Amino acid sequence: MDYPQRIDELEKQQREMLKRLEELERQTEPIKITRLEIDAGGMQDLLVQANNRLERIIQTQISNTWLDSLQENVDEIKAGMVGTRADISNIKATQSDHSAFLKEHGELLKEHGELLKATATKEDISALKTTQDRQEALLQEILSRLPKQPE
Repeated sequence: MDYPQRIDELEKQQREMLKRLEELERQTEPIKITRLEIDAGGMQDLLVQANNRLERIIQTQISNTWLDSLQENVDEIKAGMVGTRADISNIKATQSDHSAFLKEHGELLKEHGELLKATATKEDISALKTTQDRQEALLQEILSRLPKQPE
């Protein structure tokens, strides 16, 4: 059961208890005695009934105190939730910023990866050096076979 429903239910119970208390207060108003008859057995029953009524009144008062305390706690929780919601909004905004940053960073990594694929390795440079050395030797041989130009 969620808190708003629980609070509504407790408020409804509180209203019912207040109605009962008003009824009990009406029932326990002083009555003028015009005639007094003593009945030993009946008096004991009346005392037990009065005691039961008093216990119910006390329980109602305790319940009202409990409801007030509960309402204070609910108010504190609601106030705390406002702060929590603000924190959640801040976290979402931060995550959104991070998301954009991470996407941008991922794109940069892809570009770097492409650049790294196009960058020559030690093996590539070594192969080029070997090829260049062969070409140089071949050019030297061609130049050596050409007739020398008169000066």
